[in-house]
Amino acid sequence: MPDRRGEGSSTGAFAVLSGFERRGRWTVPKRFNCFAFMGGGEIDLREADFADREVEINCVAIMGGVQVIVPPGVEVMVRGIGVMGGFEHPRDDGPPEPGAPRVVIGGFAFWGGVGVERKVTRAERRRLKEQRRQERLERKGIRHELHRARREDREPD
Repeated sequence: MPDRRGEGSSTGAFAVLSGFERRGRWTVPKRFNCFAFMGGGEIDLREADFADREVEINCVAIMGGVQVIVPPGVEVMVRGIGVMGGFEHPRDDGPPEPGAPRVVIGGFAFWGGVGVERKVTRAERRRLKEQRRQERLERKGIRHELHRARREDREPD
């Protein structure tokens, strides 16, 4: 889980007829403000550090959208208001990890939206893929050994 340090490397983001993104290694401040007017933005917290145990992300989306990506185990609370727009939040969160930060997402969406989704980091995805590959190889090796043992049992001496 990302640790907590610093005041925040970026305190906000702004997009008018354009886009913004905050991703990779960065420090999320206690309060982060973003604005998207006929544009969009992405706030990726998977590799981020958190300046505090609870951070607030305030999003204003007018005829635009903001996507917030959080890693598994982080507690998320969505408190935004949508007028002909909305705040989308996955409800299958499960319990947060002990000591994990809380991300509170609020704001206002008018003819636009703010979405929250959970994704694992790229490094974790690669690790899981390699783990599955190793398990397949082990199963294949076991099947091969069983097949060879059966063949030897059937052959006359």
